[in-house]
Amino acid sequence: YFVSKSPTYVNWLPLRGFLVDGKTDSAVAMWKNGLRIYPLAQAGDGAPKLEVISGTGKTVNTVHANDYSFYAEINDVIQREPVDALPPEIRGNLAAIGMQKGRPFEPDARMQ
Repeated sequence: YFVSKSPTYVNWLPLRGFLVDGKTDSAVAMWKNGLRIYPLAQAGDGAPKLEVISGTGKTVNTVHANDYSFYAEINDVIQREPVDALPPEIRGNLAAIGMQKGRPFEPDARMQ
């Protein structure tokens, strides 16, 4: 086992395999059969089956909005994740504009 404690509830793990004879079969099999991610408390027979989602051919927008909706997106993260997921100095900056865990983010028209 390799144990890793995540500071957040939501995680994204992009992985890359390598072609063998120009085919992806061995790489796909390596990840599907060789990788298991689950809470340590579920180790053994109770470990859930890994859900593998192929990103092949999918369009993924990784550019954040550059308008007010960016702040709404950040607030969603603040509300969803543990308070310690961000360092105190970042939390302080966000609190200065009205974003705090457990409180509604309600900027006035001027701030929007």
